[in-house]
Amino acid sequence: MIYPSPILWNPINFIDGEGRWLAWEALIIFTALFASKIVGLCVARITKKSASDLSIGIAQSIHRPLFYLIWYLAALYSFDLVTEQLLSYSYPKIWATLYNLGILIAAGWFFLRLKDRAVAHAIARGGAHTGSVYALSKIGTILFVLLALILLNDLTELKMTTLLTFGGIGGLALAFAAQNIVSNFFGGLMVHVTRSFVPGDSISMPAHAIEGTVEEIGWYQTRIQNNQRAAVYIPNALFTSALAINQTRTTHCVFSETFSVEAAPENIATIIKELTSYLSNHPGLNHDYRAGAHIKSLQGPYYSIALYGTFVHSDRECCTLRDEMLIHIAKLISKAGGNLA
Repeated sequence: MIYPSPILWNPINFIDGEGRWLAWEALIIFTALFASKIVGLCVARITKKSASDLSIGIAQSIHRPLFYLIWYLAALYSFDLVTEQLLSYSYPKIWATLYNLGILIAAGWFFLRLKDRAVAHAIARGGAHTGSVYALSKIGTILFVLLALILLNDLTELKMTTLLTFGGIGGLALAFAAQNIVSNFFGGLMVHVTRSFVPGDSISMPAHAIEGTVEEIGWYQTRIQNNQRAAVYIPNALFTSALAINQTRTTHCVFSETFSVEAAPENIATIIKELTSYLSNHPGLNHDYRAGAHIKSLQGPYYSIALYGTFVHSDRECCTLRDEMLIHIAKLISKAGGNLA
Protein backbone atom coordinates (compact mmCIF):
# COMPACT_ATOMS: atom_id res chain seq x y z
CA MET A 1 0.00 0.00 0.00
CA ILE A 2 1.36 3.39 -1.01
CA TYR A 3 0.78 6.25 1.42
CA PRO A 4 1.13 9.53 -0.46
CA SER A 5 2.77 12.18 1.64
CA PRO A 6 0.74 15.21 2.69
CA ILE A 7 2.00 18.72 2.03
CA LEU A 8 5.09 18.94 4.27
CA TRP A 9 7.27 21.61 2.72
CA ASN A 10 5.81 25.05 3.28
CA PRO A 11 7.43 27.87 1.29
CA ILE A 12 4.86 30.34 2.58
CA ASN A 13 6.53 30.88 5.97
CA PHE A 14 6.14 34.64 5.80
CA ILE A 15 2.35 34.29 6.18
CA ASP A 16 0.99 33.58 9.64
CA GLY A 17 -2.33 32.48 11.08
CA GLU A 18 -5.46 32.31 8.95
CA GLY A 19 -3.74 33.58 5.83
CA ARG A 20 -1.42 30.60 5.62
CA TRP A 21 -4.03 27.95 4.77
CA LEU A 22 -5.78 30.41 2.44
CA ALA A 23 -2.49 30.82 0.58
CA TRP A 24 -2.09 27.07 0.40
CA GLU A 25 -5.67 26.71 -0.87
CA ALA A 26 -5.01 29.31 -3.54
CA LEU A 27 -1.82 27.45 -4.51
CA ILE A 28 -3.72 24.16 -4.82
CA ILE A 29 -6.43 25.72 -7.00
CA PHE A 30 -3.86 27.52 -9.14
CA THR A 31 -1.90 24.28 -9.62
CA ALA A 32 -5.07 22.39 -10.62
CA LEU A 33 -6.05 25.14 -13.10
CA PHE A 34 -2.55 25.21 -14.56
CA ALA A 35 -2.31 21.41 -14.85
CA SER A 36 -5.76 21.04 -16.46
CA LYS A 37 -4.95 23.84 -18.91
CA ILE A 38 -1.65 22.16 -19.85
CA VAL A 39 -3.44 18.84 -20.39
CA GLY A 40 -6.03 20.49 -22.63
CA LEU A 41 -3.37 22.27 -24.71
CA CYS A 42 -1.33 19.07 -25.11
CA VAL A 43 -4.37 17.07 -26.23
CA ALA A 44 -5.37 19.78 -28.71
CA ARG A 45 -1.85 19.95 -30.13
CA ILE A 46 -1.54 16.17 -30.51
CA THR A 47 -4.98 15.97 -32.15
CA LYS A 48 -4.09 18.73 -34.60
CA LYS A 49 -0.47 17.89 -35.42
CA SER A 50 -0.15 14.11 -35.07
CA ALA A 51 -0.71 11.86 -38.08
CA SER A 52 -0.95 8.70 -35.97
CA ASP A 53 -4.44 7.44 -35.13
CA LEU A 54 -3.02 5.70 -32.07
CA SER A 55 -1.53 8.93 -30.65
CA ILE A 56 -4.74 10.86 -31.29
CA GLY A 57 -6.84 8.09 -29.73
CA ILE A 58 -4.68 7.93 -26.58
CA ALA A 59 -4.65 11.73 -26.22
CA GLN A 60 -8.42 12.09 -26.62
CA SER A 61 -9.10 9.12 -24.33
CA ILE A 62 -6.92 10.39 -21.50
CA HIS A 63 -8.15 14.01 -21.59
CA ARG A 64 -11.34 13.81 -19.50
CA PRO A 65 -10.12 11.15 -16.99
CA LEU A 66 -6.93 13.10 -16.33
CA PHE A 67 -8.87 16.39 -16.07
CA TYR A 68 -11.24 15.00 -13.43
CA LEU A 69 -8.37 13.25 -11.62
CA ILE A 70 -6.55 16.57 -11.25
CA TRP A 71 -9.58 18.22 -9.68
CA TYR A 72 -10.33 15.15 -7.54
CA LEU A 73 -6.82 15.31 -6.05
CA ALA A 74 -7.17 19.07 -5.62
CA ALA A 75 -10.43 18.54 -3.71
CA LEU A 76 -8.82 15.79 -1.62
CA TYR A 77 -5.84 17.96 -0.65
CA SER A 78 -8.17 20.91 0.01
CA PHE A 79 -10.27 18.82 2.38
CA ASP A 80 -7.13 17.64 4.16
CA LEU A 81 -5.92 21.23 4.40
CA VAL A 82 -9.20 22.58 5.80
CA THR A 83 -9.41 19.77 8.39
CA GLU A 84 -5.79 20.38 9.41
CA GLN A 85 -4.51 17.15 7.83
CA LEU A 86 -7.12 14.99 9.51
CA LEU A 87 -6.87 12.21 6.92
CA SER A 88 -3.18 12.27 6.08
CA TYR A 89 -2.00 12.14 9.72
CA SER A 90 -4.87 10.65 11.73
CA TYR A 91 -6.20 8.15 9.17
CA PRO A 92 -3.37 7.43 6.72
CA LYS A 93 -4.99 4.21 5.41
CA ILE A 94 -8.19 6.03 4.49
CA TRP A 95 -6.11 8.80 2.91
CA ALA A 96 -4.12 6.28 0.84
CA THR A 97 -7.29 4.41 -0.18
CA LEU A 98 -9.01 7.58 -1.39
CA TYR A 99 -5.85 8.71 -3.17
CA ASN A 100 -5.26 5.41 -4.97
CA LEU A 101 -8.97 4.89 -5.64
CA GLY A 102 -9.09 8.13 -7.63
CA ILE A 103 -6.12 7.02 -9.71
CA LEU A 104 -7.68 3.58 -10.26
CA ILE A 105 -11.00 5.04 -11.42
CA ALA A 106 -9.24 7.47 -13.76
CA ALA A 107 -7.09 4.67 -15.22
CA GLY A 108 -10.09 2.39 -15.73
CA TRP A 109 -12.06 5.23 -17.34
CA PHE A 110 -9.12 5.91 -19.67
CA PHE A 111 -8.85 2.28 -20.80
CA LEU A 112 -12.62 2.02 -21.39
CA ARG A 113 -12.60 5.22 -23.48
CA LEU A 114 -9.57 3.93 -25.41
CA LYS A 115 -11.39 0.64 -26.04
CA ASP A 116 -14.49 2.45 -27.33
CA ARG A 117 -12.38 4.53 -29.71
CA ALA A 118 -10.59 1.41 -30.94
CA VAL A 119 -13.97 -0.23 -31.61
CA ALA A 120 -15.25 2.82 -33.50
CA HIS A 121 -12.00 2.97 -35.52
CA ALA A 122 -12.21 -0.74 -36.42
CA ILE A 123 -15.83 -0.41 -37.56
CA ALA A 124 -15.08 2.75 -39.57
CA ARG A 125 -12.21 1.04 -41.39
CA GLY A 126 -14.43 -1.93 -42.20
CA GLY A 127 -11.61 -4.43 -41.88
CA ALA A 128 -13.40 -6.58 -39.31
CA HIS A 129 -16.90 -7.97 -38.91
CA THR A 130 -19.04 -5.56 -36.92
CA GLY A 131 -20.60 -8.29 -34.78
CA SER A 132 -17.17 -9.68 -33.82
CA VAL A 133 -15.92 -6.20 -32.93
CA TYR A 134 -18.88 -5.54 -30.62
CA ALA A 135 -18.50 -8.98 -29.01
CA LEU A 136 -14.80 -8.38 -28.34
CA SER A 137 -15.69 -4.94 -26.98
CA LYS A 138 -18.06 -6.41 -24.41
CA ILE A 139 -15.53 -9.10 -23.42
CA GLY A 140 -12.90 -6.37 -23.03
CA THR A 141 -15.23 -4.41 -20.76
CA ILE A 142 -15.78 -7.48 -18.57
CA LEU A 143 -12.02 -8.04 -18.31
CA PHE A 144 -11.44 -4.40 -17.35
CA VAL A 145 -14.10 -4.63 -14.64
CA LEU A 146 -12.61 -7.85 -13.24
CA LEU A 147 -9.13 -6.30 -13.21
CA ALA A 148 -10.50 -3.22 -11.46
CA LEU A 149 -12.14 -5.43 -8.80
CA ILE A 150 -8.84 -7.23 -8.20
CA LEU A 151 -7.00 -3.93 -7.82
CA LEU A 152 -9.78 -2.62 -5.59
CA ASN A 153 -9.30 -5.69 -3.41
CA ASP A 154 -5.61 -4.79 -3.09
CA LEU A 155 -6.41 -1.17 -2.25
CA THR A 156 -8.88 -2.07 0.48
CA GLU A 157 -6.62 -4.86 1.80
CA LEU A 158 -9.45 -7.39 1.86
CA LYS A 159 -8.58 -11.08 1.71
CA MET A 160 -9.20 -12.61 -1.69
CA THR A 161 -11.03 -15.59 -0.16
CA THR A 162 -13.42 -13.24 1.59
CA LEU A 163 -14.04 -11.33 -1.61
CA LEU A 164 -14.61 -14.52 -3.61
CA THR A 165 -16.95 -15.94 -0.98
CA PHE A 166 -18.95 -12.74 -0.77
CA GLY A 167 -18.93 -12.42 -4.56
CA GLY A 168 -20.05 -16.02 -5.03
CA ILE A 169 -22.93 -15.77 -2.57
CA GLY A 170 -23.89 -12.33 -3.84
CA GLY A 171 -23.64 -13.49 -7.43
CA LEU A 172 -25.88 -16.48 -6.76
CA ALA A 173 -28.47 -14.33 -5.03
CA LEU A 174 -28.28 -11.78 -7.82
CA ALA A 175 -28.69 -14.51 -10.44
CA PHE A 176 -31.93 -15.70 -8.81
CA ALA A 177 -33.20 -12.16 -8.28
CA ALA A 178 -32.30 -10.92 -11.77
CA GLN A 179 -32.82 -13.84 -14.13
CA ASN A 180 -34.17 -11.56 -16.84
CA ILE A 181 -31.09 -9.34 -16.70
CA VAL A 182 -28.75 -12.34 -16.95
CA SER A 183 -30.73 -13.92 -19.80
CA ASN A 184 -30.80 -10.62 -21.67
CA PHE A 185 -27.04 -10.21 -21.22
CA PHE A 186 -26.29 -13.68 -22.61
CA GLY A 187 -28.89 -13.19 -25.33
CA GLY A 188 -27.03 -10.10 -26.53
CA LEU A 189 -23.71 -11.93 -26.29
CA MET A 190 -25.09 -14.78 -28.43
CA VAL A 191 -26.30 -12.30 -31.05
CA HIS A 192 -22.72 -11.02 -31.34
CA VAL A 193 -21.24 -14.53 -31.42
CA THR A 194 -23.69 -16.00 -33.95
CA ARG A 195 -23.76 -12.78 -36.04
CA SER A 196 -27.50 -13.13 -36.66
CA PHE A 197 -27.63 -9.42 -37.41
CA VAL A 198 -25.50 -6.32 -36.93
CA PRO A 199 -26.31 -2.60 -36.64
CA GLY A 200 -27.63 -1.39 -39.99
CA ASP A 201 -29.44 -4.64 -40.87
CA SER A 202 -33.18 -4.73 -41.45
CA ILE A 203 -34.89 -7.43 -39.40
CA SER A 204 -38.43 -8.58 -38.74
CA MET A 205 -40.00 -10.69 -36.00
CA PRO A 206 -43.37 -11.88 -37.35
CA ALA A 207 -44.55 -13.38 -34.05
CA HIS A 208 -44.29 -9.97 -32.36
CA ALA A 209 -45.15 -7.76 -35.36
CA ILE A 210 -41.75 -6.05 -35.16
CA GLU A 211 -39.90 -4.80 -38.22
CA GLY A 212 -37.19 -2.20 -38.63
CA THR A 213 -33.49 -1.35 -38.87
CA VAL A 214 -31.10 -2.34 -36.08
CA GLU A 215 -29.46 0.75 -34.55
CA GLU A 216 -27.70 -0.62 -31.46
CA ILE A 217 -27.17 -3.98 -29.75
CA GLY A 218 -26.80 -3.14 -26.08
CA TRP A 219 -26.02 -5.12 -22.95
CA TYR A 220 -29.68 -5.51 -21.97
CA GLN A 221 -31.73 -4.65 -25.04
CA THR A 222 -31.50 -3.98 -28.76
CA ARG A 223 -32.80 -0.77 -30.28
CA ILE A 224 -34.33 -0.80 -33.76
CA GLN A 225 -36.05 1.91 -35.76
CA ASN A 226 -39.33 0.80 -37.29
CA ASN A 227 -40.93 2.03 -40.51
CA GLN A 228 -42.63 4.88 -38.62
CA ARG A 229 -39.17 6.10 -37.47
CA ALA A 230 -39.99 5.19 -33.88
CA ALA A 231 -37.42 3.61 -31.57
CA VAL A 232 -38.36 0.05 -30.54
CA TYR A 233 -36.47 -1.57 -27.63
CA ILE A 234 -36.34 -5.39 -27.68
CA PRO A 235 -35.00 -7.43 -24.72
CA ASN A 236 -32.06 -9.49 -25.96
CA ALA A 237 -33.45 -12.68 -24.40
CA LEU A 238 -36.25 -12.57 -26.98
CA PHE A 239 -33.81 -13.38 -29.78
CA THR A 240 -33.02 -16.78 -28.21
CA SER A 241 -36.64 -17.95 -28.40
CA ALA A 242 -38.39 -16.00 -31.19
CA LEU A 243 -37.98 -16.16 -34.95
CA ALA A 244 -36.01 -13.23 -36.38
CA ILE A 245 -35.66 -12.71 -40.14
CA ASN A 246 -32.68 -10.75 -41.43
CA GLN A 247 -34.09 -9.05 -44.51
CA THR A 248 -30.77 -7.37 -45.39
CA ARG A 249 -29.26 -10.75 -46.23
CA THR A 250 -32.12 -11.66 -48.57
CA THR A 251 -30.67 -12.58 -51.97
CA HIS A 252 -33.92 -13.28 -53.84
CA CYS A 253 -37.47 -11.97 -53.85
CA VAL A 254 -40.49 -13.97 -54.97
CA PHE A 255 -42.75 -12.99 -57.85
CA SER A 256 -46.17 -14.36 -57.02
CA GLU A 257 -49.37 -12.94 -58.51
CA THR A 258 -52.93 -14.21 -58.85
CA PHE A 259 -55.59 -12.57 -61.01
CA SER A 260 -58.78 -13.41 -62.90
CA VAL A 261 -58.97 -13.69 -66.67
CA GLU A 262 -62.11 -13.86 -68.81
CA ALA A 263 -61.44 -16.04 -71.85
CA ALA A 264 -62.96 -18.77 -73.97
CA PRO A 265 -61.89 -22.32 -73.11
CA GLU A 266 -60.00 -22.62 -76.42
CA ASN A 267 -57.99 -19.46 -75.60
CA ILE A 268 -57.08 -20.16 -71.96
CA ALA A 269 -54.63 -22.93 -72.91
CA THR A 270 -52.84 -20.51 -75.23
CA ILE A 271 -52.71 -17.86 -72.48
CA ILE A 272 -51.19 -20.33 -69.98
CA LYS A 273 -48.63 -21.48 -72.56
CA GLU A 274 -47.63 -17.91 -73.49
CA LEU A 275 -47.32 -16.84 -69.84
CA THR A 276 -45.28 -19.92 -68.89
CA SER A 277 -42.94 -19.40 -71.84
CA TYR A 278 -42.50 -15.72 -70.95
CA LEU A 279 -41.70 -16.40 -67.31
CA SER A 280 -39.46 -19.40 -68.02
CA ASN A 281 -37.25 -17.35 -70.34
CA HIS A 282 -37.28 -14.00 -68.55
CA PRO A 283 -33.68 -12.84 -67.84
CA GLY A 284 -34.68 -11.19 -64.57
CA LEU A 285 -35.77 -14.47 -62.94
CA ASN A 286 -33.55 -17.11 -61.37
CA HIS A 287 -34.14 -20.24 -63.44
CA ASP A 288 -32.73 -22.51 -60.75
CA TYR A 289 -36.26 -22.22 -59.39
CA ARG A 290 -39.49 -22.98 -61.22
CA ALA A 291 -41.30 -20.19 -63.01
CA GLY A 292 -44.56 -20.36 -64.88
CA ALA A 293 -48.35 -20.05 -64.76
CA HIS A 294 -51.23 -22.37 -63.99
CA ILE A 295 -55.01 -22.28 -63.53
CA LYS A 296 -55.82 -22.02 -59.85
CA SER A 297 -59.63 -22.11 -60.00
CA LEU A 298 -62.61 -21.55 -62.27
CA GLN A 299 -65.61 -19.39 -61.41
CA GLY A 300 -68.07 -19.05 -64.28
CA PRO A 301 -66.40 -17.46 -67.28
CA TYR A 302 -63.43 -16.32 -65.16
CA TYR A 303 -60.23 -18.30 -64.74
CA SER A 304 -58.05 -17.60 -61.69
CA ILE A 305 -54.45 -17.75 -62.92
CA ALA A 306 -51.43 -17.93 -60.58
CA LEU A 307 -47.98 -16.74 -61.66
CA TYR A 308 -44.80 -17.69 -59.82
CA GLY A 309 -41.07 -17.10 -60.12
CA THR A 310 -38.03 -15.82 -58.20
CA PHE A 311 -36.24 -12.52 -58.79
CA VAL A 312 -32.48 -12.22 -58.43
CA HIS A 313 -32.40 -8.47 -57.88
CA SER A 314 -32.66 -6.12 -54.90
CA ASP A 315 -36.03 -5.09 -53.47
CA ARG A 316 -36.08 -1.81 -55.40
CA GLU A 317 -35.19 -3.55 -58.69
CA CYS A 318 -37.80 -6.20 -57.93
CA CYS A 319 -40.54 -3.59 -57.76
CA THR A 320 -39.50 -2.03 -61.06
CA LEU A 321 -39.16 -5.41 -62.77
CA ARG A 322 -42.48 -6.58 -61.38
CA ASP A 323 -44.25 -3.54 -62.85
CA GLU A 324 -42.70 -4.14 -66.26
CA MET A 325 -43.61 -7.84 -66.20
CA LEU A 326 -47.23 -7.20 -65.18
CA ILE A 327 -47.68 -4.70 -68.03
CA HIS A 328 -46.24 -7.18 -70.53
CA ILE A 329 -48.37 -10.01 -69.09
CA ALA A 330 -51.51 -7.90 -69.56
CA LYS A 331 -50.54 -7.40 -73.22
CA LEU A 332 -49.95 -11.14 -73.71
CA ILE A 333 -53.37 -11.99 -72.23
CA SER A 334 -55.09 -9.42 -74.44
CA LYS A 335 -53.21 -10.64 -77.52
CA ALA A 336 -54.21 -14.24 -76.81
CA GLY A 337 -57.92 -13.33 -76.72
CA GLY A 338 -58.44 -12.90 -72.98
CA ASN A 339 -59.52 -9.98 -70.77
CA LEU A 340 -58.45 -9.16 -67.26
CA ALA A 341 -61.38 -9.08 -64.83
